[in-house]
Amino acid sequence: MSRQWIEGSRRQLLSYFGGGAMVVALSGRVAPETMPMPDPELVGELEAAQARIVEMEALLPMQTIFGASVNYSRRPGQTGWTMLDGWKHHVMNVGQPDMIRVFSAEQVFTFRFDALGTPTNPTWAPNSWISFKLPMTRAWTATERTALTNSIKTFPTTGTHIVTLYHEPEDNVANGEFTWAAYVRRQVQFIRAVKAAGKPNVLVAPILMSRWHILDTSPATNPGHLDHLIAAANSTGLLDELRAGWDVIGFDPYNKSSPSPPVTGDRQTAEYWFQPPQIWQLTHFPDARFAIAETGYVATAANVPKRVDWIVRAKAYCGANAVFACCWYDSTMEYDWTLTWLSGTQTTDPQSADAWGVLY
Repeated sequence: MSRQWIEGSRRQLLSYFGGGAMVVALSGRVAPETMPMPDPELVGELEAAQARIVEMEALLPMQTIFGASVNYSRRPGQTGWTMLDGWKHHVMNVGQPDMIRVFSAEQVFTFRFDALGTPTNPTWAPNSWISFKLPMTRAWTATERTALTNSIKTFPTTGTHIVTLYHEPEDNVANGEFTWAAYVRRQVQFIRAVKAAGKPNVLVAPILMSRWHILDTSPATNPGHLDHLIAAANSTGLLDELRAGWDVIGFDPYNKSSPSPPVTGDRQTAEYWFQPPQIWQLTHFPDARFAIAETGYVATAANVPKRVDWIVRAKAYCGANAVFACCWYDSTMEYDWTLTWLSGTQTTDPQSADAWGVLY
């Protein structure tokens, strides 16, 4: 349920009684004598609506949850680091993140949150976002679905924990590894199994890629275009179930030249990358929340001030647009996205590290 829906519902609710008087009436206090007495049936409906608003507000963070992926948070070129090493490095140089973004090496069918040897332990970070890559070309067995549900039951009752079936599927679809229809069917299986665990603080989210797969001018020739995802959801009759089951819509918008290297230097603003995916979410999944599972900006010595400014603008965008969560890909995998080092060098970047760290 989106914050926009909540605020719209609140305004509509309060309009029945002219603002604050509605709250007075529903709280059981004595209403002003001048206030007209409503129909009892209407009062019941409004009380239920108010309760629903309060319930949904409890699920929304007061502000964006900022975090990081620290799987490969290390000096460029360094090898032999574990995720624990990366987490310690991030905490020491950036700060303790409010959310840890994790790529699980285990299959979710045998996954146990409380046994995972990574910083998803709630004493390390209060919130987590965990990605899996499960079989997409076949239906899962009843045993596997039960195992998935039991895995979700091991998650903590505190904090917010987002789970993703298969992140960034666009290239896999484009390469013919599976179809959007198969993706939709597996998503529905995933949603049903996760929700069966009865963990209201465990949210389901897809993770999609970036504006290229939304604004491409020739979607018919680009199998990875998200128009085809919506078409597949419609053709399988499962769009409504996706809309009901996806609590969050996640994207991975990086500041990079598209979509190939080089990726260093001044690119575009955070708004340029964040806004099209959020508009897509609001258009197709208006009751979900929008979140950024991964983002990053490769810095050189010449553009550190620009990266710092980019981080500041990213924070401003998230605050102004009720972004649910935003995680930096603090990694040297593929490119030097790390917050603490400049690209291809042994030179530190404390300015960028501080700019992101103050968000925790």
